[in-house]
Amino acid sequence: MEGETRDCLYRMEYDNGNIRTLVRPPVKFQEMGVPEYKGGPLIGEQGPEILKNLGYTDEQIREYQEKGILFVWKDERKDG
Repeated sequence: MEGETRDCLYRMEYDNGNIRTLVRPPVKFQEMGVPEYKGGPLIGEQGPEILKNLGYTDEQIREYQEKGILFVWKDERKDG
């Protein structure tokens, strides 16, 4: 095992172009393979859906966004 790489650290490029070093588990099992990284939601990304599930109308949600009460991160690279 000496000198064998564990691929614990790897560089991840996000959709916005930022590159970060992330950590994978140091223990591997042959059947496991390399896990795929799945990032969490952007800031406020799920806000409208959550408010809708709580009974808020689309109009109320839109108003909250316009007033800055609800912030939903916009990924400029994805939106065009």
